Amino acid sequence: HADVLVSLSAVLTAGDRAEEAAATLRDALRLYEAKGNVVSAARVRSLLEGKTVRAGAAPADRAS
Repeated sequence: HADVLVSLSAVLTAGDRAEEAAATLRDALRLYEAKGNVVSAARVRSLLEGKTVRAGAAPADRAS
């Protein structure tokens, strides 16, 4: 579920809907943190902080 939210945030960002994209990323972050997926949580935090994340980088855990 969190992986889909991260993908949705990319679509929202491309559609110039930055506020909705950020809210979606915060939801994904909560899910990753609840699951203990620290790698994907760190990646989402970087996205929220506006840091560049390697394009096409897959979330570390496909089971979300």
